[in-house]
Amino acid sequence: MLRNYFKPFLWSLFVFVFFSCKEPTEDDRPLEDLVEVVILHTNDEHAKIEPFSKLHKLIERERSLNQNLILVSAGDFFSGNPYVDYADEPGAPMIELMNLVGYDLAVIGNHDFDYGLDILNLRISEANFPMILANVKPNEFLTDVKPYKEFYFEDLDISLAFVGFIQTGANGLPSTRPDNLGSLEFIPAEKASEDLIDLKNKNNALIGLTHLGLKNDLAFVRQASNLDLIIGGHSHTQIPNGKYENGILITQAGDNLKFVGKTVLGFRNGKLVSTRNRLISLENFHESDQGLEELIQSFLSNPILENVVVELEKPISGLFQLGCLMTDALKFGLDVDIAFQNVGGIRLQELSSGPVRISDVLTLDPFRNNVVIMELNKEEIINLIKTRTANTGLIDLLPSGLQYTVNRDGHGNYLGLDLKLENGDPLDPNKKYRVAMNSFIGTTYNFQRQDQGEILYAQTTDLLIQYLQESENLDYSDCMRVALN
Repeated sequence: MLRNYFKPFLWSLFVFVFFSCKEPTEDDRPLEDLVEVVILHTNDEHAKIEPFSKLHKLIERERSLNQNLILVSAGDFFSGNPYVDYADEPGAPMIELMNLVGYDLAVIGNHDFDYGLDILNLRISEANFPMILANVKPNEFLTDVKPYKEFYFEDLDISLAFVGFIQTGANGLPSTRPDNLGSLEFIPAEKASEDLIDLKNKNNALIGLTHLGLKNDLAFVRQASNLDLIIGGHSHTQIPNGKYENGILITQAGDNLKFVGKTVLGFRNGKLVSTRNRLISLENFHESDQGLEELIQSFLSNPILENVVVELEKPISGLFQLGCLMTDALKFGLDVDIAFQNVGGIRLQELSSGPVRISDVLTLDPFRNNVVIMELNKEEIINLIKTRTANTGLIDLLPSGLQYTVNRDGHGNYLGLDLKLENGDPLDPNKKYRVAMNSFIGTTYNFQRQDQGEILYAQTTDLLIQYLQESENLDYSDCMRVALN
């Protein structure tokens, strides 16, 4: 009896299994059908050469595991380390190291223009890898820089195209002193991306190698739907596993070679079917190349940069204290009433107690800015402070000779400013104040004013060194001249 009941059950089970086993779709096929390309990427290295001995070992390991691998930089490989920036050939140590570890491609970032076009072109000619930029207009200066670069992996029959984009500010230029750019003209990345359909059709994946910043990358992919992936830079953002927006993976690996991004593209029958990303910590990677370490130490040997400027009894820590120091240095060395420093130009977290060397000063303020002096009335000073703060509701300019509060609504939106002189007196609306600032502020902050300013020969670092040398018992522990309300 048991056998008679069991036969119908077996037949039903056979029918169910047979009709459930459909032809596998493209995404159902086994992993063996999937082929992968690995992209290792860094960004905003800012001439941080010390980690290169570790980076070299990491890349060697990854190349031994992944034959189909590309190493790229998302820009700002220069500017931020005095041993590179003030080398006999500015930037040359960085290019030599990038060549040695095997970079395949880089996009030009805004600070890669900081040395000027002549030096940038020389460094480009020395690089063993191409540099790309799609949103610069055709010109006679960057003749070796192309809009994109294609890579073909013959074993996989897979072709990738990388397109380079750089950020532009309200003045239509990347964030460097305009005189570093000569007569170069730029267009917004969104506009430059409109003609990518043919390039996408020729390749299995189209990748944006961008120096736009995360906020702009997010806005970009909402419009540039032709892209399959963004490898980004500029905002120094650590995105541990990438971020998807509009179905597109956006990656960024922090700054200063603390991390290396690893992005893996999966293809099946030539179609991109998967993207994944993670960050590899170089700080926690313990292998290094001894030969490369010796070369790095030779670059870090510069007796002039080791000269001690001052012995600090107390540390000067954080943006606000360092901003007080830098703006006081401008007021100390010049006949001015007020001085400003942008927070983005403060590139150290602290000047520690003890010896402060020239290298520390040039790391704190690495951009070779000249001093600009303008004569501004109260309304024009407000216009200057509002230039960026009105859009963000955040502190942007740190002052000396002045105190101000940014008033905001409950959502953090800018409402207005309350200003007073550092002694507590109100500003005289009928007076012209002599205002000092660095040349980045003076040439890139577009605000309504009558006086366009005088650019001095002196650099901000010259005045900072002089101030440190001639001041005693510096203590900025209680210095706070700005507030958010």
